[in-house]
Amino acid sequence: MHLRVRGPFFVPHYPEIMTAPEPFAALFPQKYVSLTTFRKTGEGVPTTVWAAPAGDALYVTTLGSSGKVKRIRNNPDVTLKPSSMTGRVKAAAEAVRARAEIVVDPAEILIGDAALEAKYGWQYRMGRRSDERRTKGRGGASDRVILKITGI
Repeated sequence: MHLRVRGPFFVPHYPEIMTAPEPFAALFPQKYVSLTTFRKTGEGVPTTVWAAPAGDALYVTTLGSSGKVKRIRNNPDVTLKPSSMTGRVKAAAEAVRARAEIVVDPAEILIGDAALEAKYGWQYRMGRRSDERRTKGRGGASDRVILKITGI
């Protein structure tokens, strides 16, 4: 890991970021990905997310109180497909089967955060700042979590 200076802050820079791991190669150029999590009944619930590669995994950020996080706690099996921002899945897109986990290791959270920032740039930073401002009144505790998605 290297550090690069951005304004008054040191931002981690990971050279291994931005190379898609093999099962996710088709998803790499996509800005949006449809992440399908599964209810206890087995019914799939698709959600459009940003996903960025780092090492052998994809990283996604979402609210910790979201339904997808609750479903992942019950069943870590997920599928991914390229999609539009509105969730329209690309024609003839094959689903990639994977497993998701909620990242708790601070070093790995940094890797996921850096991967998302490297792929989405200012849009990701603005979303993060907006979240920080929104949670400032609650003692600054953010409800954001990083999900690590690995191939099966």
